[in-house]
Amino acid sequence: MASSILGTRYNVASYASNDEAFLSFRALQRHLDVALIIIDFDRDASAAEDLMIRIFEYKDYQLVLASGSTHAAELRARMFKLWNVEFMRKPFSIRSLIDGVQEFIAVHYCAPTRRSGTD
Repeated sequence: MASSILGTRYNVASYASNDEAFLSFRALQRHLDVALIIIDFDRDASAAEDLMIRIFEYKDYQLVLASGSTHAAELRARMFKLWNVEFMRKPFSIRSLIDGVQEFIAVHYCAPTRRSGTD
């Protein structure tokens, strides 16, 4: 879904798998100079880490990790050390993340989920 806040354009998307998220990211990033990527790793920390590594192979994007729980503290610490990424507790405001940014930004809310038979 494309949206606009304070004149800044961004995209918010949720994906069912890392492969789906990564393919969408690769298609979109050809048109971007700047990308702010939000990865929600509450559901699956190892999948989120895999997605981050795949994304960072291509370009040095700003990355924000979002979590509403504390079970991924070790992953957060490792990501800070490796890539100096920002961590933000949920709920967070997209407006606060991009306020004052003038460039085109893509916000990808990538939350790999395990589909259940009760969807």
